[in-house]
Amino acid sequence: MTIATMLPIGELTNPGQMRLALVQVVNWGTFHGAHTMHVDRNGTLLTGNSGVGKSTLFDAMLRVFDARPRSNEAAAQRAGGAVEDKRTTFTYMRGKVGDKAVGEGSASAFQRPGATWSAVALTFDNAAGTKVTISALFDLPKNGTESSVGRFYVIDNKPLDLGAIEGIAEKRFTKGALETIFPDAQIFDVHKAFAERFRRLLGINSDQALPLLRVIQAGKGLGGSVNTFFRDQVLDAPATLTAADDVVEEFSNLMSIRQRLEDVRQQRDQLAPVPGMNKEYAQSLLEANRLRELSGEEFDAYKQQLSVTVHAKTLARFKDLAQAKAKELSAERGVRDALAKELRQLESDYNNQGGNAISAIEQSLENARVGLKLRQQVEEAARQALADAGLNLEWTAEGWEQAHEQAASRSAELKDDSEALRELRFEAFDGHATKKRELAAAQQELVSLKTRKSLLPPSSIENRAAIAAATGVPEDRMPFGAS
Repeated sequence: MTIATMLPIGELTNPGQMRLALVQVVNWGTFHGAHTMHVDRNGTLLTGNSGVGKSTLFDAMLRVFDARPRSNEAAAQRAGGAVEDKRTTFTYMRGKVGDKAVGEGSASAFQRPGATWSAVALTFDNAAGTKVTISALFDLPKNGTESSVGRFYVIDNKPLDLGAIEGIAEKRFTKGALETIFPDAQIFDVHKAFAERFRRLLGINSDQALPLLRVIQAGKGLGGSVNTFFRDQVLDAPATLTAADDVVEEFSNLMSIRQRLEDVRQQRDQLAPVPGMNKEYAQSLLEANRLRELSGEEFDAYKQQLSVTVHAKTLARFKDLAQAKAKELSAERGVRDALAKELRQLESDYNNQGGNAISAIEQSLENARVGLKLRQQVEEAARQALADAGLNLEWTAEGWEQAHEQAASRSAELKDDSEALRELRFEAFDGHATKKRELAAAQQELVSLKTRKSLLPPSSIENRAAIAAATGVPEDRMPFGAS
């Protein structure tokens, strides 16, 4: 990138140069949940009192640029503590808020003690339409330690979609799961490959730029002096050092050649006896062949004789074993017969002593128990029925007789009431029929009145018509009483 392409154009500052535009932080230190910070292209000043989280935020950003950064060394040394045990990826993910008393000692108190995940995303913009977002994702199981932290890295052309990550955060992150929710992004599980890729995208040409950023951000980690800092991080290495490295490398090659020569000498010394051993092996083969020639039919006959002898001894041993087992079996049968005879004698004694009668008595007793249980159920049902009928009687023979008498009396009363209700029902039916006939006559009379023009009898109406015809006066003008 040339200086000409980075000169201001209008209101834009250095178009074409990648500059930080957006910072996204999730569950990092005291930044609980999701937080977003916009960065102005002309520069943003971040201020605040000690402990508000300035260095925590820069440590989060450094986790993207470096796989194993030196976290917040200046802030940790100002606090008077050790660096390694105070500022780590693990403690930042857990959100350490101090120490708590545990027995006679103390333990760290965390804001997120269970399974959790963290994310840091940096979005760069070149003010010419190109954006690059580089992100670091971390996850931690419930009882995980520093060695349990999972690390993944993402390169995309848009800000990190935190909602999509939240959808898979119930389980630990995997490269496959991240590639599913970010199909257009590049996913890495090794920081070195991730750093090489984003360094080219951001236009960082020197491979010393990121280590230099780490040293500067760490504050007091300059290595002891400014001279050491410039020599190790700023100035190019002298040519003499390169020549010295070449000499060291050549010397290492010579040492390697010498070691190989020593190995060859050892192999030569170890292989020196091989020719003599080979001659001994050839001689042994000749002797073996001679022995095979000697082993002809006589050897086979002797071998067969030995086989017969072995089989005969084996058969005799098995016969002895069979006889011993037969004797043991006979003894066992005798014991079994004696026990069977004793069992039959015991059964006979049991029956003679009334054993069968005892069984019959036990069966009768069981039947009696069942009958008693049924009677108790009937008694309970009768008590409930009497209570439902409103009869509170003493549960004795006299009370039962009284219940019978009250039931008979109540039955007679109910019978009389039934006869009275039957007579009332007949009277109601008769009255209903009479009223129904009267209603029909009234309805017929009402229909007749609706069809007549006057309330007078028909004969009077005929006389009125005759008078009107004789006098020539219209009927509707003639006065007529009772009309």
